[in-house]
Amino acid sequence: MGKSSTEEARLTAEILNNPKFQKMARQKSLLGWSFSAVMFSVYTAFIWIIGTRPDCMPQPLLDYLEQLSKRTFLLVEYGVESTCDRSLERIQRGHSYQTSVETIERTHAAGILVGAHLILGLPGESREEMLQHADRLSQLPITTLKIHQLQIIRGTIMAGEYQRDPSDFHLFTEEEYIDLIVDFVHRLRPDIVLERFVSQSPPALLLAPRWGWKNHEFTAKIRKALTATLQDSPK
Repeated sequence: MGKSSTEEARLTAEILNNPKFQKMARQKSLLGWSFSAVMFSVYTAFIWIIGTRPDCMPQPLLDYLEQLSKRTFLLVEYGVESTCDRSLERIQRGHSYQTSVETIERTHAAGILVGAHLILGLPGESREEMLQHADRLSQLPITTLKIHQLQIIRGTIMAGEYQRDPSDFHLFTEEEYIDLIVDFVHRLRPDIVLERFVSQSPPALLLAPRWGWKNHEFTAKIRKALTATLQDSPK
Protein backbone atom coordinates (compact mmCIF):
# COMPACT_ATOMS: atom_id res chain seq x y z
CA MET A 1 0.00 0.00 0.00
CA GLY A 2 2.91 2.36 0.86
CA LYS A 3 4.63 1.54 -2.42
CA SER A 4 1.48 2.31 -4.36
CA SER A 5 1.11 5.68 -2.62
CA THR A 6 4.76 6.47 -3.32
CA GLU A 7 4.32 5.61 -6.97
CA GLU A 8 1.20 7.78 -7.23
CA ALA A 9 3.05 10.70 -5.64
CA ARG A 10 5.94 10.28 -8.08
CA LEU A 11 3.62 10.22 -11.08
CA THR A 12 1.73 13.24 -9.79
CA ALA A 13 4.97 15.18 -9.39
CA GLU A 14 6.06 14.24 -12.92
CA ILE A 15 2.78 15.45 -14.37
CA LEU A 16 2.80 18.72 -12.42
CA ASN A 17 6.40 19.44 -13.38
CA ASN A 18 5.92 18.55 -17.04
CA PRO A 19 6.44 21.75 -19.16
CA LYS A 20 3.54 20.86 -21.46
CA PHE A 21 1.20 20.38 -18.51
CA GLN A 22 2.33 23.68 -16.97
CA LYS A 23 1.76 25.48 -20.27
CA MET A 24 -1.74 24.00 -20.58
CA ALA A 25 -2.53 25.00 -16.97
CA ARG A 26 -1.40 28.59 -17.64
CA GLN A 27 -3.51 28.76 -20.79
CA LYS A 28 -6.58 27.40 -18.99
CA SER A 29 -6.05 29.86 -16.14
CA LEU A 30 -5.73 32.74 -18.57
CA LEU A 31 -8.84 31.58 -20.40
CA GLY A 32 -10.76 31.35 -17.13
CA TRP A 33 -9.78 34.84 -16.04
CA SER A 34 -10.51 36.21 -19.51
CA PHE A 35 -13.98 34.65 -19.43
CA SER A 36 -14.59 36.11 -15.96
CA ALA A 37 -13.49 39.53 -17.16
CA VAL A 38 -15.82 39.31 -20.17
CA MET A 39 -18.78 38.26 -18.00
CA PHE A 40 -18.04 41.07 -15.52
CA SER A 41 -17.92 43.57 -18.38
CA VAL A 42 -21.21 42.27 -19.76
CA TYR A 43 -22.82 42.42 -16.32
CA THR A 44 -21.71 45.96 -15.56
CA ALA A 45 -22.48 47.16 -19.08
CA PHE A 46 -25.95 45.68 -19.38
CA ILE A 47 -27.22 44.85 -15.87
CA TRP A 48 -27.39 47.32 -12.99
CA ILE A 49 -29.01 46.43 -9.64
CA ILE A 50 -28.66 49.19 -7.06
CA GLY A 51 -29.62 48.83 -3.42
CA THR A 52 -30.11 51.96 -1.33
CA ARG A 53 -32.28 53.71 1.25
CA PRO A 54 -35.49 55.52 0.28
CA ASP A 55 -34.12 58.74 1.78
CA CYS A 56 -30.97 58.57 -0.36
CA MET A 57 -32.39 59.22 -3.83
CA PRO A 58 -32.06 62.95 -4.64
CA GLN A 59 -33.70 64.06 -7.84
CA PRO A 60 -30.44 64.73 -9.76
CA LEU A 61 -29.35 61.14 -9.10
CA LEU A 62 -32.75 59.80 -10.14
CA ASP A 63 -32.56 61.87 -13.35
CA TYR A 64 -29.18 60.27 -14.13
CA LEU A 65 -30.53 56.77 -13.45
CA GLU A 66 -33.52 57.49 -15.68
CA GLN A 67 -31.16 58.14 -18.58
CA LEU A 68 -29.07 55.08 -17.68
CA SER A 69 -32.17 52.86 -17.65
CA LYS A 70 -32.76 53.71 -21.31
CA ARG A 71 -29.42 52.08 -22.24
CA THR A 72 -29.29 49.10 -19.91
CA PHE A 73 -31.28 46.93 -17.51
CA LEU A 74 -31.66 48.80 -14.22
CA LEU A 75 -33.41 47.81 -11.01
CA VAL A 76 -33.31 49.99 -7.89
CA GLU A 77 -34.05 48.26 -4.59
CA TYR A 78 -35.08 50.25 -1.52
CA GLY A 79 -34.79 49.17 2.10
CA VAL A 80 -38.38 49.79 3.17
CA GLU A 81 -38.02 47.27 6.06
CA SER A 82 -41.46 48.04 7.54
CA THR A 83 -44.65 49.88 6.66
CA CYS A 84 -45.19 50.81 10.34
CA ASP A 85 -43.71 54.15 11.34
CA ARG A 86 -43.69 52.99 14.95
CA SER A 87 -41.27 50.21 14.02
CA LEU A 88 -39.12 52.44 11.86
CA GLU A 89 -38.76 54.88 14.74
CA ARG A 90 -37.90 52.12 17.19
CA ILE A 91 -35.10 50.71 15.05
CA GLN A 92 -33.86 54.26 14.37
CA ARG A 93 -34.24 53.78 10.64
CA GLY A 94 -34.20 57.53 10.02
CA HIS A 95 -37.07 57.69 7.52
CA SER A 96 -40.82 57.17 7.50
CA TYR A 97 -42.88 54.76 5.45
CA GLN A 98 -44.24 57.73 3.50
CA THR A 99 -40.68 58.48 2.41
CA SER A 100 -40.52 54.97 0.95
CA VAL A 101 -43.84 55.44 -0.81
CA GLU A 102 -42.83 58.74 -2.38
CA THR A 103 -39.39 57.52 -3.47
CA ILE A 104 -40.75 54.32 -4.97
CA GLU A 105 -43.41 56.23 -6.88
CA ARG A 106 -40.84 58.77 -8.15
CA THR A 107 -38.55 55.97 -9.30
CA HIS A 108 -41.37 54.14 -11.06
CA ALA A 109 -42.49 57.38 -12.73
CA ALA A 110 -38.95 57.69 -14.11
CA GLY A 111 -39.41 54.39 -15.93
CA ILE A 112 -37.13 52.43 -13.61
CA LEU A 113 -37.93 48.99 -12.20
CA VAL A 114 -38.26 49.07 -8.41
CA GLY A 115 -37.66 46.47 -5.70
CA ALA A 116 -38.23 46.56 -1.95
CA HIS A 117 -36.67 44.90 1.10
CA LEU A 118 -38.75 43.96 4.14
CA ILE A 119 -38.00 42.58 7.62
CA LEU A 120 -40.58 40.30 9.23
CA GLY A 121 -40.54 40.04 13.02
CA LEU A 122 -39.57 43.52 14.17
CA PRO A 123 -40.27 43.97 17.89
CA GLY A 124 -43.71 45.32 18.68
CA GLU A 125 -45.33 44.21 15.42
CA SER A 126 -48.21 41.75 15.68
CA ARG A 127 -48.69 38.96 13.17
CA GLU A 128 -51.55 40.84 11.55
CA GLU A 129 -49.42 43.98 11.24
CA MET A 130 -46.76 41.93 9.47
CA LEU A 131 -49.37 40.59 7.06
CA GLN A 132 -50.60 44.12 6.45
CA HIS A 133 -47.15 44.88 5.02
CA ALA A 134 -48.18 42.69 2.09
CA ASP A 135 -51.38 44.69 1.60
CA ARG A 136 -49.56 48.04 1.64
CA LEU A 137 -46.64 46.99 -0.53
CA SER A 138 -49.07 45.53 -3.06
CA GLN A 139 -50.38 49.05 -3.61
CA LEU A 140 -46.95 50.29 -4.66
CA PRO A 141 -45.45 49.98 -8.16
CA ILE A 142 -42.76 47.47 -7.16
CA THR A 143 -41.56 44.63 -9.35
CA THR A 144 -39.55 42.60 -6.83
CA LEU A 145 -39.53 41.98 -3.09
CA LYS A 146 -36.86 40.52 -0.80
CA ILE A 147 -38.02 39.36 2.62
CA HIS A 148 -36.01 38.19 5.57
CA GLN A 149 -36.62 37.35 9.19
CA LEU A 150 -35.47 39.55 12.03
CA GLN A 151 -31.94 38.60 13.06
CA ILE A 152 -30.32 39.84 16.26
CA ILE A 153 -26.69 40.71 15.49
CA ARG A 154 -24.11 40.80 18.25
CA GLY A 155 -22.85 44.23 19.28
CA THR A 156 -25.89 46.15 18.01
CA ILE A 157 -28.31 48.31 19.99
CA MET A 158 -31.05 45.76 19.34
CA ALA A 159 -28.84 42.98 20.70
CA GLY A 160 -28.58 44.92 23.96
CA GLU A 161 -32.35 45.39 24.06
CA TYR A 162 -32.88 41.68 23.41
CA GLN A 163 -30.45 40.64 26.16
CA ARG A 164 -32.08 42.99 28.66
CA ASP A 165 -35.66 41.94 27.82
CA PRO A 166 -36.07 38.96 25.46
CA SER A 167 -39.83 38.90 26.14
CA ASP A 168 -40.20 42.03 24.01
CA PHE A 169 -39.19 39.99 20.95
CA HIS A 170 -40.97 37.14 19.22
CA LEU A 171 -38.35 35.22 17.29
CA PHE A 172 -40.07 32.74 15.00
CA THR A 173 -39.35 29.05 14.90
CA GLU A 174 -38.73 27.74 11.40
CA GLU A 175 -42.25 26.30 11.22
CA GLU A 176 -43.89 29.52 12.48
CA TYR A 177 -41.99 31.55 9.92
CA ILE A 178 -43.05 29.30 7.06
CA ASP A 179 -46.70 29.62 8.11
CA LEU A 180 -46.30 33.41 8.20
CA ILE A 181 -44.69 33.50 4.76
CA VAL A 182 -47.47 31.38 3.26
CA ASP A 183 -50.13 33.75 4.60
CA PHE A 184 -48.05 36.75 3.52
CA VAL A 185 -47.73 35.47 -0.06
CA HIS A 186 -51.48 34.93 -0.31
CA ARG A 187 -52.03 38.62 0.53
CA LEU A 188 -49.31 39.90 -1.79
CA ARG A 189 -50.07 41.14 -5.31
CA PRO A 190 -49.46 38.07 -7.50
CA ASP A 191 -47.24 39.77 -10.09
CA ILE A 192 -44.62 40.82 -7.53
CA VAL A 193 -41.51 38.65 -7.90
CA LEU A 194 -40.32 37.26 -4.56
CA GLU A 195 -36.55 37.07 -4.77
CA ARG A 196 -35.82 36.01 -1.19
CA PHE A 197 -37.69 34.58 1.80
CA VAL A 198 -34.92 34.33 4.39
CA SER A 199 -31.40 35.53 5.08
CA GLN A 200 -28.63 33.90 7.09
CA SER A 201 -26.02 35.99 8.88
CA PRO A 202 -22.61 34.52 9.76
CA PRO A 203 -22.95 32.31 12.88
CA ALA A 204 -20.21 34.26 14.69
CA LEU A 205 -22.29 37.45 14.40
CA LEU A 206 -25.75 36.00 14.97
CA LEU A 207 -27.19 36.08 18.48
CA ALA A 208 -30.68 34.84 17.58
CA PRO A 209 -32.61 33.09 16.12
CA ARG A 210 -30.42 30.06 15.61
CA TRP A 211 -32.08 28.14 12.79
CA GLY A 212 -30.64 24.94 11.42
CA TRP A 213 -32.01 25.03 7.89
CA LYS A 214 -30.20 26.36 4.84
CA ASN A 215 -31.79 28.95 2.54
CA HIS A 216 -32.55 26.38 -0.16
CA GLU A 217 -34.19 24.13 2.44
CA PHE A 218 -36.45 26.98 3.52
CA THR A 219 -37.37 27.70 -0.09
CA ALA A 220 -38.25 24.06 -0.70
CA LYS A 221 -40.41 23.87 2.44
CA ILE A 222 -42.16 27.15 1.62
CA ARG A 223 -42.86 25.93 -1.91
CA LYS A 224 -44.27 22.69 -0.52
CA ALA A 225 -46.47 24.56 1.96
CA LEU A 226 -47.76 26.92 -0.74
CA THR A 227 -48.52 23.98 -3.02
CA ALA A 228 -50.44 22.29 -0.22
CA THR A 229 -52.61 25.38 0.34
CA LEU A 230 -53.42 25.53 -3.36
CA GLN A 231 -54.40 21.88 -3.39
CA ASP A 232 -56.62 22.38 -0.33
CA SER A 233 -58.36 25.48 -1.70
CA PRO A 234 -61.83 25.10 -3.27
CA LYS A 235 -61.85 24.48 -7.02
